[in-house]
Amino acid sequence: MTTRDRLMTIGIAVLVVLLALWFTTVGPERERAAKVTAEAETVRQQLATVESQQASASSAQANYSTAYASLVSLGQAVPV
Repeated sequence: MTTRDRLMTIGIAVLVVLLALWFTTVGPERERAAKVTAEAETVRQQLATVESQQASASSAQANYSTAYASLVSLGQAVPV
């Protein structure tokens, strides 16, 4: 074998090892990262829903005293 043939063989072997490392190590990590990203997006949507519900509850709490006063005045207006 000539020096050129040895270098080509070593180069191909290194390339095969790098590809094997890529498919066994980096590829699955990228898939896992994509899965975590999807889960994070789901959690963000859930957070937005909860924040909306919280805002609605705060609004209802702020209007409670006015609504209660209206209910009391209507109760007093009804003849017994």
